[in-house]
Amino acid sequence: TFGVNGTNSATVEFSTLPPMDFSRRMQYLIQYPHGCVEQTTSSVFPQLFLSDVFDLTVDKKQRIQENIKNGIKRLGHFQKPNG
Repeated sequence: TFGVNGTNSATVEFSTLPPMDFSRRMQYLIQYPHGCVEQTTSSVFPQLFLSDVFDLTVDKKQRIQENIKNGIKRLGHFQKPNG
């Protein structure tokens, strides 16, 4: 193999489904241009479960947590004094 011993790695994925490219799709949701309750919820909710589906770095987990906190704060701004 090429490279320095211990630094090489490879991943093989077999599936009957086409690749989903979750990173690109999640980035789209996070940066969705509309900020109503529905879009805010749609961008935050899937992030609650990403660590259950993917092996994430500590940095990525922290960014996801920050996105979730910001989404919850944003949803709080939709609350009116009468409920």
